Amino acid sequence: MLGNKCWLVSALAVSALVAGCKPEEPIRSYTVEKEQAPTPKPQQSGGLSWTVPEGWTVGPPKQFRIVTLKKDAAEMYLSEPFQGSVLDNVNRWRVDPVGLPKIAEAELPSVASEYPIGAVKAHRVDFRGPGTGGGSVRFLGAIIPAGPPGSWFVRFSGPTERIAANEADFDKFLASIRIAK
Repeated sequence: MLGNKCWLVSALAVSALVAGCKPEEPIRSYTVEKEQAPTPKPQQSGGLSWTVPEGWTVGPPKQFRIVTLKKDAAEMYLSEPFQGSVLDNVNRWRVDPVGLPKIAEAELPSVASEYPIGAVKAHRVDFRGPGTGGGSVRFLGAIIPAGPPGSWFVRFSGPTERIAANEADFDKFLASIRIAK
């Protein structure tokens, strides 16, 4: 009797397996178009609007900053307005973080070039130095007059190679800035 039950269970298992098999379906393939990256949308705050460069993200809020942008280990930011002349701010940046001596007013054109942002004459700066924390530093910045209470700043500094690799993005960010009327 036990032999009949084993035979019956085996027969049921084989018939379940055979019943579950279907003819092999052909392999299908599909072509899907790659999604286009969304067009960056302008952002605004503090009387300015701008567009985040492709590949960059907006970082968490930080004190005295309107926006902080991040890409890998690089970080650039747009600050709230601060007081001080172009020379005062260039010298502040030259000393820390770049590790260079202060310059005189007559030397300013060698490191700060005029850069139009709308109807406003901003200044773009670019200098390199030994750094204050070890390792060479490159500094890209912009001073955008805001009238009273001072100027907005765009600041991008770090290891020379990192800044060089992202300089075009810095310039795209500057070119996208608009001042509210």
